[in-house]
Amino acid sequence: PEPIRPRDCGAPRGAALSRPSGRPAPAFALRALLGAEQADGMLLAGQRVRAAVRERLGHAYRDPDLRSALERLFGRTRDGA
Repeated sequence: PEPIRPRDCGAPRGAALSRPSGRPAPAFALRALLGAEQADGMLLAGQRVRAAVRERLGHAYRDPDLRSALERLFGRTRDGA
């Protein structure tokens, strides 16, 4: 329901797992490892996707954002329980 960039996924994932979120890999390193075409096509390209039709029809999401979805999936709450 809430669009999120790949670079913004690490912090909520780390918080939900109570682990460090790590650092993003630099694009030049990914291109050197995988080749420019593979890196750009698989890891560096992005799409902005919204569920506009579902929202227009009144679909209610269980989790409004990534952090609450990860906390529910991993059985953790914001207070660390």
